[in-house]
Amino acid sequence: MKTLEIFKDIQDTFSDLWKYKLRGQTLEIITPYATSNNSFVSVFFTIRGNEYIFSDGGWLSTGEYGFSLIDHLCFQKLFDHFQDSFSVLQTSAKDGTNYYYTKTTNVIDIPSRLFDITLFVQGVINSAAVEFSEGSGISRTLFNSRVNSFLKSNFNNKKMHFNAPLIAGREDLKFNVIYNHTPNIMILMNYITGSTDVNFTNSIWKTNGLFGMAEQSYQKDFIHEKVALIDDSALGFNPSKNATYIEYLQSNTHSEIVKWSERKRLLTLFN
Repeated sequence: MKTLEIFKDIQDTFSDLWKYKLRGQTLEIITPYATSNNSFVSVFFTIRGNEYIFSDGGWLSTGEYGFSLIDHLCFQKLFDHFQDSFSVLQTSAKDGTNYYYTKTTNVIDIPSRLFDITLFVQGVINSAAVEFSEGSGISRTLFNSRVNSFLKSNFNNKKMHFNAPLIAGREDLKFNVIYNHTPNIMILMNYITGSTDVNFTNSIWKTNGLFGMAEQSYQKDFIHEKVALIDDSALGFNPSKNATYIEYLQSNTHSEIVKWSERKRLLTLFN
């Protein structure tokens, strides 16, 4: 059976609310299941030999839904629970992107496998939106979502890579944004935020370290600009306490400092 024929069966099984887009040999199935930030879950369907495969398309790993997979014990427990409950498998591409998928060789199981990966993605994204750390205010994941939405609405998405490693396989060298202005010119950007003074300061030091490691990598000659985006709406943002650390970040890494309240400056920096 061809992908479109199978999709018609899926619509008959569920409803006409399920839509699709053709992407080469892959079919993007746009489900009616929404995340907490009002994005509809997409599942990518392909046929390989006698296997019917449904995946997230790498979107969880790349932050396509506006949220990053956060490094927190509580979130990881939820993630593992969803992965086990829905029997979701995982594989990694050479560029470091993780893909989560379900598969079957039985046509009868297709709706079930599609439903499993859909609920898995929805559950993971909704969990990533939760503020697990102590304190209130805008969480890192919510700030990431706001920034990513702003960037996607103003720049070429094909040049913009979210939560991406500078070097394939280097999970310790990921940036919130890598913008490939041309094949030989890139802009690195990292977000600085935090709900407490300590979290905000740690975010500054993390960005300082990432920019420093980037300058020591073999990609350094292709880095045109390094941008630190400061969440000046965060509870942890305190100019009198943060100023020294931010000044050090700027002088030590020769990076451009942009406040979220001045985000229109990005329109110039990225063009």
